[in-house]
Amino acid sequence: MSRARRTYCICYALMILGLAALYFLPIPLPKPTPWEDWSTFQAWLGPPPQELIEEEWATGKDDYKGVIFVFHATEDWHAEIAKRFGLAEGRHENIRLQPHWQEALAPETPLLTAHRKRLAEICTGEPVYDVKDMTLARLRDGRTLLVFRHRWDNSFGNHSYVFSAYEPGEGRDFPTWYVVLYGSAVVAFILLVPLGFLLLFPRFDVRKKGHTVLWFAVALLYPIGVAFLTIPVMYSGSEALIALIGILFLLEPLQLIGALVLYLLARSIRAIRHSSHP
Repeated sequence: MSRARRTYCICYALMILGLAALYFLPIPLPKPTPWEDWSTFQAWLGPPPQELIEEEWATGKDDYKGVIFVFHATEDWHAEIAKRFGLAEGRHENIRLQPHWQEALAPETPLLTAHRKRLAEICTGEPVYDVKDMTLARLRDGRTLLVFRHRWDNSFGNHSYVFSAYEPGEGRDFPTWYVVLYGSAVVAFILLVPLGFLLLFPRFDVRKKGHTVLWFAVALLYPIGVAFLTIPVMYSGSEALIALIGILFLLEPLQLIGALVLYLLARSIRAIRHSSHP
């Protein structure tokens, strides 16, 4: 094996290890602000309130993430949310607040709780989040306390559904380095991994017609194969169809352009090496 091929094999292996590390190892990110976390549920709760405070509600029971929001809210907002989520007086035994919030509850106002709900998008009818242990209360200082536990879940179940009624939030504002890192990882996974694998074979030659056809066929078929394996797990119904259409009409042309650029680059490298080693 030549020195150039050994170097290429090492670089390809390092790329695979790097992609695996991004998948299995957590990436340190700044903690999201309360407004960014609220925006996740803005379509069901409404625009984020002013002077919003957030704490994690750690229960250690399961894979649900617990959250505590404290803010100023009007009586109209209370009435609307209570109606939409089916909040009613009465406390579930599994609700356990931190002691400092338990002591801050206003004793003269009722504690409203809701049964397990599925948050769904009104435009598609698809569920998005599974929410339970929702509790709404007033604090002694007049602020509102809203707590619930949630997890992403797009499967249907025998639960009550709450459909979105507001404009969705903008979501979390990820750092530029994070966007660039994961954008590069996506490009490497769908383009560089399959085409780089072909170049691992010593007999593969982009100057041959059959190998050229194989080069572009792999570039086009690889993302489709990945999509058929992952889309049914991540999406269902109309969302799955939209994701598949997006891959066919948006990703595939970009994949073809990327494959063409790498093809011309590989041919140039082959031509240079061939001229220097007649």
